[in-house]
Amino acid sequence: ARRQRLAPTALTIPTDTYRAPRRREPEGAREDQLRRALTESGWSPRERAAASLVLLYGMNPSRIVALRRTDLHVDGDSMALTIGRTPIDLPPRVAGILARLPEDRRDGAHSGDQADPELWLFPGDRRGQHMDPTTLGRLLHMRGIQPRTARNTTLSDLAADVPAPVLIHLLGINAATAEAWRSTSGHGPQYAALRPERRQPAGGAS
Repeated sequence: ARRQRLAPTALTIPTDTYRAPRRREPEGAREDQLRRALTESGWSPRERAAASLVLLYGMNPSRIVALRRTDLHVDGDSMALTIGRTPIDLPPRVAGILARLPEDRRDGAHSGDQADPELWLFPGDRRGQHMDPTTLGRLLHMRGIQPRTARNTTLSDLAADVPAPVLIHLLGINAATAEAWRSTSGHGPQYAALRPERRQPAGGAS
């Protein structure tokens, strides 16, 4: 536009400051949803896994379906998951659920080559593609979990308990976003000793 003289030489483009959403679940709803996801009968492994990742780490469906088997790291009896820069140690029950992914057989879905180390944890209907995030979101809605609102609640709770630099390393969010969630939570970090070295954010399940 400047070369074509359609804009002034001194052109300033304003930027919008990120503001963390304020809509969140009622008090105690996150814990109740996580308990149901981990213990209630009738849930498939992928539903349990997706719900746990939303409610523990604030992941959205589009990021969840993009997880690969190589994002999981097994060390003896423990398992870690890479979401951001540093792997997070998973609670044993959640680790057990993710260890069952991808599900061996799903109607209408291609399970892929079980020997492929790059296999999606949430495979889609087409060979080589992961599950559609909209489909995963609908499954969570059917289980009473609204992904966006649940994610807001989780990130707000984590930001109240975990220092922003730790969230940046563990969850892969940028500094501005981490600070925005911290200000929305209305509390300062309470876990100053928590280091970004395969440590689990507050709110983990046993």
